[in-house]
Amino acid sequence: MWQDRPECQVDFLEYALMDTDPDNDPEIALELFEHLIEPRLLPKRGYGLFGPTLEAATRGSEHWLTEGWNKVISQMLPDRATDILALAEASIRKHYTFENVIAGRTLDRFAFRRSAIQPHAQDQYREPFDAVIDAARDSIVSMASDRPEEAARVLQRWSASRQALYKRLALHAYTVSDLLTPDQKLGLVVADDLLLDREVAQELYELVGSAAPQAGREAIDSLVLALPLAGPDDVTRYACFQLLAWLHKHGASSDRLTAAIAQMQEVDPTLTPEEHPGFRSWMEVGWHESAPPMTTEGFHAKVLDDPKAATAYLQTFEPSAYPRQDLPSLDDALSMLADTIRMHPRDGLALWRHVQEAPELRDTIIRAWTFVEDPDDQVQVINLLLDLDLRLHLNAMTQFFMNANRDAPERWVGTPHTEELLWTTWEATAANSDDDRTGDWVSRVINSPAGCLIDFWFQTFYQAWAKERENWTGLREDHRAFLDMILSGTSPQRLPALTQIAGRIHHLYDVDPQWCRSALLPLSNWDTDPRTAAAFWWGVLSFGRWNLELLDDGLLDGLLSTIARLDEFGNDQRQRWAGMLASVALTADPTAEPVWVNRLTAAASSEQRTAWLQSISEQFRELPLEARGQAWRIWIRDYWTQRNRADPMVLTAGEASELAECVPWLPAAQLEEAVALTVRSPARLNAHADLLAELPDDFLKQPPEVLSTFLTALMERTVEPFYGDYYLRPLLFNLVKREGNWDTLREAALRLGILLD
Repeated sequence: MWQDRPECQVDFLEYALMDTDPDNDPEIALELFEHLIEPRLLPKRGYGLFGPTLEAATRGSEHWLTEGWNKVISQMLPDRATDILALAEASIRKHYTFENVIAGRTLDRFAFRRSAIQPHAQDQYREPFDAVIDAARDSIVSMASDRPEEAARVLQRWSASRQALYKRLALHAYTVSDLLTPDQKLGLVVADDLLLDREVAQELYELVGSAAPQAGREAIDSLVLALPLAGPDDVTRYACFQLLAWLHKHGASSDRLTAAIAQMQEVDPTLTPEEHPGFRSWMEVGWHESAPPMTTEGFHAKVLDDPKAATAYLQTFEPSAYPRQDLPSLDDALSMLADTIRMHPRDGLALWRHVQEAPELRDTIIRAWTFVEDPDDQVQVINLLLDLDLRLHLNAMTQFFMNANRDAPERWVGTPHTEELLWTTWEATAANSDDDRTGDWVSRVINSPAGCLIDFWFQTFYQAWAKERENWTGLREDHRAFLDMILSGTSPQRLPALTQIAGRIHHLYDVDPQWCRSALLPLSNWDTDPRTAAAFWWGVLSFGRWNLELLDDGLLDGLLSTIARLDEFGNDQRQRWAGMLASVALTADPTAEPVWVNRLTAAASSEQRTAWLQSISEQFRELPLEARGQAWRIWIRDYWTQRNRADPMVLTAGEASELAECVPWLPAAQLEEAVALTVRSPARLNAHADLLAELPDDFLKQPPEVLSTFLTALMERTVEPFYGDYYLRPLLFNLVKREGNWDTLREAALRLGILLD
């Protein structure tokens, strides 16, 4: 297959390699492996000042190349070591050829990114080329054991190579094999001038470490004498010391070695052995658990005894860039302070006047005050916050509101001066600049002070509304004034706030439709102010819902006008756009044709129309059977008929396939005409035949001519690559067991490689 079609889908070949028996089909396995490790030139995205370029990359993916090597190809060692090595060398050579053409020999990228030739935890994040290195490494090591003379010739060639990767592979093979004695290993390091070669440092240290315990004094002394111990610069001297220390650490014994180490440390007492001297970098990942200076109860007692002294105690701790388990840092002390105030809120009140000159302590107290429960304490907290210049504490106030939104919005409902705090915080927030870049408005809102403030305002608003909603005839005057202040202002933070407000448009419309019509919906107009409209629609398409009145008051027109701007939104928002318009088409007025669908069809791209029809098919099957039949009669049948005639746009295969997904869910009386429309359209099965995953039993009981005509039409137009055998094959085999004429079905199945005998 791949011989006739070089662009055969790679994942097929990866699966084929994994399914190959290396004992019975070794040649096929090697051919597949050779094909998958062969490099190609692929486009590579540019960053910063560097534009797009090319890169050499294997055909196969890292996961399957690694799996294929470990579970299939490596099982052929040692018998096919020579063949495997030839394939790996060819791949390495071609990778370097491509890389030299692209970038020249400025950086040996293939050797540089590999920390160690041997398997190592520092190389846990692999690239596809790593499987090629593994193949070369393991095959040459196997040859060194079974065919040492042949391996020695290869290693001599690799040692003389200009590429660091070949040299590193050779050093590794010498390290783990018996091709060289310990003295010869140290002699090789000197003879090939590898002592200070940073490109091969890791394998050099491994080789020296393996030779050190049994090396003779003469070989050790020769290596020591070859090192420029009084080198021309600090870097050279440091590298020399590390190599000597490594020799000594691994058991090398020589008076000259001991004297050289002592001499270097006498000249520079700061010289100390590294734990991992052969690596350019070393990364360890773990958890740093907080180490509070004392218990919260202990600190609480300190606050009660002397708040000023407690504040001074906190200020004795210093920030730590690198967490240490044995010494509490300022972060640990702040964590202890926050926990104490959550448990004893009045401790924050006691400390407050002593932290005037300590903004980090004051911000920690503000964040922890979210959890105050006593009404009197809440009043004191709000009064203290109102006395602050909140512009200097916006991050802390943002966290205060975030905590309140998540954990305790009801605690602050009805607390005196809460609304004044919101107004004051908004005034402080409004002076904050906004990020002018386009992008994900939802992420911007979640992380902006304005967004968190508005979210808190809505939480308190819902609490108040839930208690009094039966008596409400519209927004309260204070609520309306707050929202009007935000929406009519000129602050850069107005737009993140608008996204939060627009996301609740359905709630606000329930409370005060007139206000929504006059103050909120006009902001959706793309022609008036595209940036404001973007903030509005990000909110609606992320969190909003529709109702009939909202649709009539302009939401439907706005959704249709947004078609031209959909590329500005994220994938989730585009899917919600499609889902909202699908639900409007199916449920807004089940008795009337949604005449606006032609406007959508004419304005949307084929991808947008397909997404909308996908939502139609998904929601269609969730309707009651009677509602499905009604939607078909009212508009879907006529819409499909019209689209088959290219009115107002040519029906694409993707669109037709989504419409075809509705067919199995129709009432039996409407199936014949639906199947006829399927036959006249370009509908087909998608790559995974998802349509067949969950067919209703009533559909599978239809007469053979209905099922055969429908499935045959879809299969005849299905294109490769096709992975739907999992669903299609058992379905077809069950169908042809029934009496009936399945000849055309058999022919269509054979086209997809399914023989129904």
